[in-house]
Amino acid sequence: MAARMSAAAFEVRFREEFDVGTGKRKLKCRSRKPIAELHESDEHLVDILRGRGDGSRKFPDSCSVERVEALVCLGCGRQMEDSEGTTVDGTIFHLLAPVPTRVEVWSCNCGRTWHYDGRGDGVLNFNDKYLFSYELLNWYSNQMWRTKYPFYTMWQAVLSMYAGSGLPPATLQRFVNLRSTFQDAWMDYITLQDIDYDTSFKCACPHPVGAAPEPECVIGDGIMLGYRGDLSFLVSPYEAVEGPLKTGSLHQKRIFVNDNVCRDLLLKFARPVGKAGAGLTEVELGGLETTVAAASFSSLRFLLKTPELENGRYHSSPMCRELLFGLATKSPVCAILPAEVEPIVEHLLENESHFFPDLGQARQLAARAPVLFDFVRAQHSVSGGRLTDECLQLLRDLLRVARQAYVEEPLAEVEKLKKKKLRDNDAAAGDPNGGRTPKDWSDEEAFLRTGHYFPNQPIWRPLQRYAADYFSQKVGPTCTKFKGKHKNVTPGMYPFFCTGCSKCVGFVVLSAAESPRVVFEVLFCRWRRLKMFIYDNVCHLHTYALNREASWAASVQWLIDWMHTVNHKECSPAYGIARYSILHNKNSQLSEQKNSRLVCMKAQAAFMGQGTFLHYGRYFLHCLNRQIDLGDLPVLPHLRN
Repeated sequence: MAARMSAAAFEVRFREEFDVGTGKRKLKCRSRKPIAELHESDEHLVDILRGRGDGSRKFPDSCSVERVEALVCLGCGRQMEDSEGTTVDGTIFHLLAPVPTRVEVWSCNCGRTWHYDGRGDGVLNFNDKYLFSYELLNWYSNQMWRTKYPFYTMWQAVLSMYAGSGLPPATLQRFVNLRSTFQDAWMDYITLQDIDYDTSFKCACPHPVGAAPEPECVIGDGIMLGYRGDLSFLVSPYEAVEGPLKTGSLHQKRIFVNDNVCRDLLLKFARPVGKAGAGLTEVELGGLETTVAAASFSSLRFLLKTPELENGRYHSSPMCRELLFGLATKSPVCAILPAEVEPIVEHLLENESHFFPDLGQARQLAARAPVLFDFVRAQHSVSGGRLTDECLQLLRDLLRVARQAYVEEPLAEVEKLKKKKLRDNDAAAGDPNGGRTPKDWSDEEAFLRTGHYFPNQPIWRPLQRYAADYFSQKVGPTCTKFKGKHKNVTPGMYPFFCTGCSKCVGFVVLSAAESPRVVFEVLFCRWRRLKMFIYDNVCHLHTYALNREASWAASVQWLIDWMHTVNHKECSPAYGIARYSILHNKNSQLSEQKNSRLVCMKAQAAFMGQGTFLHYGRYFLHCLNRQIDLGDLPVLPHLRN
């Protein structure tokens, strides 16, 4: 990515484009009165637009400044009636043809002016010379999120319609280079609408009385959608509290098989018949049995006793194949046996019959830990409704290792690990000249400086100083996620969606490549009662969370969406959402579907500065949310989970 701006250069640009106190965008147009979104327009404006549509109403021949009694100049106190009025030639750009008009301007002796606003006529006055009809601006507002429709394409289409209406080439030539003017006018138009983004980005699912409108089941995924890297200067909104280093759990203690040679053989043994590299030779199987018998995971040995012979290679029994594969991976055991079902497994072990005490517990285990449930059910079926001593010992070991995932290791143990090279810190926040800090920022200014937008989920839980940021375990899932990059634009955007109502509840503009760190900081700092998170890189995110906030990670169900599960060939099958029949109604492709819409702004985003990109991207996501609220954009269908 291109070198980003310096702090001083960013401050200069920021103060030119935005009001420092409020974070509001400074208008370039002459119009100043607030404008309602089209679906919220008052009856007067609706009549005007409808009248122009059926031809019963025309644009004004003369655009006059509204007369207001006792309107005085803010500079010298002179009343408007004591000032002088003039008119200038103007052009109202409409959908099918430009409309010539005369625009009135009143000037005070002190140099201040009054300008035609245009709201009463459904017109935005940009600079007295160029004016734009609401129809033209609304047309773009309703096209930009439906298809790839950059400002350049829009303006070229407008000029083509003008040419078709018989506009002389000489006149048309005067309008060719007004694309940037149209862009500024449209940005002013959505700024004047003063949209209630807080409501737009609010989860629409039912919530307990008195509870914040926070989604409990969330899905997210990054998209390569960036703006000019040389105009970027994002700072982090999260600050770690001072204090001793906080530890998480250790990877080697939360996995079941800690021998790499045995792991490779077990994965081959448990791989489905017909898959490349599946199965073991007789010699390999014999050596594996001997090694497992002497290892800390010896309780797996009984799963090797009933292999199937296929094409000269030995494969694990189908009854235990999925569990064995999951335990052989580098994924934590708690993915298979989550904290929520630990009491059920305890009851199963303590119960004299080693059977489920009631049907409700069986259903809960099947819903929350399907891989483990299918294994237990298969063992019940082959043992006459009981569990063998070997199976019970395996369950005890699983329970013991699963609980290790939530044990915070003493700092002395973590310090034995290899020190890692510290990542570059984020840019120092605040104004290098004025000394302003994040505490001085309004919500809007914080959004423009950080690129984080979560209007209904403020930061309420602070980050700690984590030992995992200083010491590396150098172990974990081996699957990788391709991280595309461009040398001239920022890495992209990461939106978060509620799986219930399908609305976007917030987003992050990435200052560096997409990583588990970005997602962890958002979820941990902003969500109070997160229950489920779906993400194509959740295996690494789960590990990242266990290394830092193990207790918090225990309360969340971590899942990989259906489409990307196939790419996680050596991750626990318990991560795949398709494995959970109770979740088949969840649209795990929601992020992919929404991001396919966001791609529409990709072409012109690459030429935007930071402020324009943030405003444009937020409005784009607002349009998607708004159309869900209005019922114009139904929840996108999905063929499979």
